[in-house]
Amino acid sequence: MKKSHFLIVFAIAILLGALILYFLTFSHRLSLNNSDWGSFGDYLAGSVGIVFSLLTFILIYLTFYDQRRIIFENTFHQLVLNYNNLINLIHERWLHTELDRDNKPVYKNGREIFGNAVGYIGKKNQKDRFIEIYTIHINVFHHYFNYLIEVIETIKNNNELKPINKITYYRRFSSTLSFFELVMLAYYVKFMVIENITRNIIIEHFIFRLFELEQTEKVPHKEQLLYIINELKL
Repeated sequence: MKKSHFLIVFAIAILLGALILYFLTFSHRLSLNNSDWGSFGDYLAGSVGIVFSLLTFILIYLTFYDQRRIIFENTFHQLVLNYNNLINLIHERWLHTELDRDNKPVYKNGREIFGNAVGYIGKKNQKDRFIEIYTIHINVFHHYFNYLIEVIETIKNNNELKPINKITYYRRFSSTLSFFELVMLAYYVKFMVIENITRNIIIEHFIFRLFELEQTEKVPHKEQLLYIINELKL
């Protein structure tokens, strides 16, 4: 707590200044008179005491604020941990019909399903194809996007966080999303109903990572990427 250290140094400086001012003004030595000590005590209580009381209040507030920051930091880590657990638990039969060469069901685990979904959307009729794949695997995607939005809104609705700190949390969370998750999130933002403020947060602090790849030549499913980021730039 750098601010508290500064306040402690400031308080010591105030005390030393008050003592120096007193002895320079009224005496250059310690008095043997009880009344002089009484006057000295009144002087400290009336001058330094008020300042110390204010500094004590400020220190208590900073300690309380720091504790709330730590509590939210722990909450944020738990939210991200739950998010990653949600991804790792995905075990979905692809298209609910696909079979391999041995006539066995094809399953997608973890983040695999997002890459397949982006490929499934293809180059034409992308809105319809997104809605189709979202509906086919709604038990995965609906739960996934709902939780992602919940994490974002938990940060957004925390009135204790300064705007700059909220941006830091948004960026930290967005860094945990894979490329294909971000692409699917971009389609979700474009074609599904999302509250406007949350939508803008997602575009500015999540989808911006896709904008950085716009000029990259060797990027998977480049057509889908260019389509959706151009749609979101309108």
